[in-house]
Amino acid sequence: MLKIPGILNNTSFYDAELDYKWNSDMRYEWDEKVSNSKLFNLFLKLNHKASIGMAAALAEWIYWRLHKKDDIYILSKYIETLWADIIDKRYVKKWEFEFNPDEDDIIHGVKTIAIESLERSNRNYLNGRYNISAELDGQAMLARYICPDKNLFDT
Repeated sequence: MLKIPGILNNTSFYDAELDYKWNSDMRYEWDEKVSNSKLFNLFLKLNHKASIGMAAALAEWIYWRLHKKDDIYILSKYIETLWADIIDKRYVKKWEFEFNPDEDDIIHGVKTIAIESLERSNRNYLNGRYNISAELDGQAMLARYICPDKNLFDT
């Protein structure tokens, strides 16, 4: 069971109005729109376990930001899976993405991108691929995008 980190355990974070702009096209254009080569290159320097830990930590920002706004229980299960991955990937069976959101809902679009990103990172990790961190820059930009206080995230 996830426990909210102290830095995020603030009603001004998770109860703040969802004021970011979202439309269904953003789900398909997200990676191209937010590509950050400097961040991407920094994440490439992480080892495999650190990449999975970073994916889980970034997803927690998204989870805790949205947890009172929508039923995002499925996202918490993905995050817990990644934390177990770090201990030993033999704990984790390959899991499939089974989430079919209503694309017009701003929360579901964010949730979908987060879950798809975690699923790709986990699959790459379990299969021993080198590009585990390839999803991290988009995930970081997503967490920052929905954060009500960008300075909190940047800090």
